[in-house]
Amino acid sequence: MNQNAAKHYWEQQILNASPAERVVLLYDGAIRFLLSAKQAIEAGDIQSRFNNNKRAGDIIMYLFETLDMEKGGEIAGNLSRIYQYMLNRLVQIDLKNDTEVIDE
Repeated sequence: MNQNAAKHYWEQQILNASPAERVVLLYDGAIRFLLSAKQAIEAGDIQSRFNNNKRAGDIIMYLFETLDMEKGGEIAGNLSRIYQYMLNRLVQIDLKNDTEVIDE
């Protein structure tokens, strides 16, 4: 599958997904980027690690920013704390260049 076809496929998946399915797609994307960051650490590729870690962080920040604290109640509050923790841990990936933080 060429890049344009793959991009079109993902765009269609996102457009046709329910809100809950979109969140799952975002989680999957963050996980994929973190696994790529881990591979980059193991390969000694600092730039790739940074880029993939940033993309994972962008996804988590988006999830954090789109929480509806009024409608979401306790669940939104719990997710907010989880996302904040994750964002703090992503900083540690860049500071320590360590796969253990990713594994966590």
